[in-house]
Amino acid sequence: DALNRIVGADDFLNTAINMGVQFDPNNSTISLASALGANETTLLSLSSAYAAIANDGVYIEPYRIIEIRDSDGNILPLPPRAANRQGIAPQAAYLLQNILSDHPARENAFGQFGAALSGSSFTSGNGTSSLPNQGVVAAKTGTSNGARDLLTIGFTNDFVVGVWFGELNNNPTTGNLSAVQVAAPAWQAIMQEAIRPQIEQNTIQAFTNPNNILRNTVCRLTGTLADNPPSCSPRYTEFYWDAYPPEPSSEGFVRPVTVDSWTQLLYSQTQCPENPVERRFADIENTSAINWLNNTQQGRGILNSLGIQAPLVPPPTQTCSQSFPTVNINSPQPNANISEQVNVVGIVDVPDGTLQSWQLLLARADNTNNFTPLTDSRIDETSAGTTLYTWETRATSNGTYVLRLEARSNAGGVIQVDVPVTINNIIPTPTLIPTNTPEVIQPGFTPIPFDTPSGSG
Repeated sequence: DALNRIVGADDFLNTAINMGVQFDPNNSTISLASALGANETTLLSLSSAYAAIANDGVYIEPYRIIEIRDSDGNILPLPPRAANRQGIAPQAAYLLQNILSDHPARENAFGQFGAALSGSSFTSGNGTSSLPNQGVVAAKTGTSNGARDLLTIGFTNDFVVGVWFGELNNNPTTGNLSAVQVAAPAWQAIMQEAIRPQIEQNTIQAFTNPNNILRNTVCRLTGTLADNPPSCSPRYTEFYWDAYPPEPSSEGFVRPVTVDSWTQLLYSQTQCPENPVERRFADIENTSAINWLNNTQQGRGILNSLGIQAPLVPPPTQTCSQSFPTVNINSPQPNANISEQVNVVGIVDVPDGTLQSWQLLLARADNTNNFTPLTDSRIDETSAGTTLYTWETRATSNGTYVLRLEARSNAGGVIQVDVPVTINNIIPTPTLIPTNTPEVIQPGFTPIPFDTPSGSG
């Protein structure tokens, strides 16, 4: 819908005509689907449009007869040819040349079949590859419904080749085929023969960058200029016409908005100054796209990559009011050294019954992405000076930690109050207790009695 509003059927049709495309008058309804082949045209007509792209946007009406001579060798006059015309701007033509000669992109889309469209698979007479992958040979495939039409059209600076396979009666082809399997290899063979002399003589030329084409780093998921330092991933280098630069990150369809963290409404320094937080929103109106982003694993992965909280909701339009919560830890104080039992004193005072729950959490200072609960979630509000929790710190190893009081609202908002503390309990030193050495009793010697011998007489 947005593309239809921006481009429009009339502008699309006028551009197509300027490029030499002639649609079937019996099927002349122009819509977004026309760009995908919903309207029939001829192979010659479409190839002529690709020739205009190859010719830096200049359309030259095709002709078959160069001259006619009579029997005496005199050149006979021919009807005047149509004047050349600039179908699209040279900058737009160059961007299309660059896109259609992007071999790595074709490999990602077509896998093993992508080589049929790439200059890297073209060989010279001795069988060695001599043509670069990028910026020299451009090509595009097309497969219509039912594989009735299997097309490949491509070009260099000097040649345009168009190949069509299909049934003359417009019946579907059989074999579950696609253009990259059928038409592309034939197109490759013809194009290779056409440019073979240029390959062997090393005279083939890459597409020429006209004036006003720039390069910059953009965010792949949003198409906006990448900030420095980087705020998006993945990023890549893109060509663009300086008259139509990528939008800055602050003006794309994904944009940061400062909201009140509790109400999730627009932040106001005078109305609710306590809890500003920057949150990213996406300006997307299409309900199917929103459902896909919110309800599929891949969609939620994209939201996460964009730094957008799921589920995706529209950015707020209302400003927060003067009624705001008071959430704070009064004790221990920031950077305090604590030991043994510590009373965590604070306040959770929320107006208008908007409190969903609150909880105390703890994380090591060097791992604040991994908070663990100190308490269960609670829903009761507390006044100033209330002991929120009696913490037995000896159950936790000595070190520096972040104590967090986190309160959540019914609107999906959150307030987090962090207090860094150092646990420094005295570690008991083990004491050795001496023991008595047992007395070793040596066994005594007891003689064995014998009878005294008597004398004989």
